[in-house]
Amino acid sequence: MTSLPPAFMVDDTRLRLFRNGDEAVARMISAIEEAKSEVLLEMYWIGDDSVGRSVRQALADAQARGAKVYVIYDAFGSFAINETWWQPLLRIGGKIHEYHALWPPARIRRMEHFERRDHRKILVVDDAQAFVGGLNLALPWLSEARGGAGWRDDVLEVSGPVVSNIRALFYQVWSRETLTPRPRDVARSFQHQDKRVWITASQWRHVRSVRREYLHRIAHAKSRVAIANSYFVPDRRVRQALRLACQRGANVRVMVPLRSDLPFVQWASEALFEGLLRDGIQIYQLGGTMLHSKTAII
Repeated sequence: MTSLPPAFMVDDTRLRLFRNGDEAVARMISAIEEAKSEVLLEMYWIGDDSVGRSVRQALADAQARGAKVYVIYDAFGSFAINETWWQPLLRIGGKIHEYHALWPPARIRRMEHFERRDHRKILVVDDAQAFVGGLNLALPWLSEARGGAGWRDDVLEVSGPVVSNIRALFYQVWSRETLTPRPRDVARSFQHQDKRVWITASQWRHVRSVRREYLHRIAHAKSRVAIANSYFVPDRRVRQALRLACQRGANVRVMVPLRSDLPFVQWASEALFEGLLRDGIQIYQLGGTMLHSKTAII
């Protein structure tokens, strides 16, 4: 890779924002290729395509070098792959878990597993470097010049103490789903919220809810709320928080895709436009490519 977006420091955390799928995928693969002790990948959608196969090869190479490789992939999001697809990694000791398998029936513990999915996209390398964002490891995120669809998304590369919290989130899921104990050096508690860079998460029966954080921040917004969301179907409480922010004088803008990859979600989103506009919320639709970001600046 020739050049990278600039990195910046916030207290003791080093951050780098990728807004280009080609750069983000290349950087994530490069991080795996440089791994020395551990690679943790939790991903909703891993494609049976050039991107997925490149990631699989990098993971297998890391395992062969002596790094411990653990992968969680969602059965629904990654429906095109299975345990057979992972054999190059499994044969040399890599650990793979299919989250809430859809088949065979013997592997389905409860019917609720059909609807409860793992939508995370995180990569943690050597407890020192992490990637979080909306990008899945699949071909649509590459540029059209590289055979993809150029989907618009954001990925944040993180280095610093907060990486241990992201690692802990991975092992929470891994331990619960595989019924194996987490390593002894995994963080047991999260950094306090008085830090300027910290992690929140949405998961079943977990108090650190992303939705709760959105509501809190919007409720205290003074000047502006800018949201980019690929599947914007806010519930009543979120709509009320946005409306009250407008009434306080905040400039509230929401950007959604002009054409979604999920038409039924787009119909549900557009059904809310009239009421949102009436409340003073500005709605913008991004054309030219699929907007897949889920970001907010408040």
